[in-house]
Amino acid sequence: MHHVTETLRESLSGKSLLLTGASGFVGKAVLAQCLHELPETTVTVLLRGDAESRLRHILTGEIFEGLDGSEVRALSGDLQRPARTVRRHDRHGHTVIDDGVQ
Repeated sequence: MHHVTETLRESLSGKSLLLTGASGFVGKAVLAQCLHELPETTVTVLLRGDAESRLRHILTGEIFEGLDGSEVRALSGDLQRPARTVRRHDRHGHTVIDDGVQ
């Protein structure tokens, strides 16, 4: 398993990652793992409503204790309108992890 993590770390190093579903149980775990395992990857989370406020609240959770989430970017959007929200950011070279429920 360690080899897979290293390969993922290397392949995403210096790149951008767009994570949907970061406010859910699994999404929080994925975000925490990204912060822990992918320090050279820029992470953006897609959240409905006031994305900045929601991200700050998410990062106060126990799972993020000891992790630096200060570089995580918040993007306000909705998977019900993916063409408008995600397409605009795909052109910037994001790798997308879609954990959002539809």
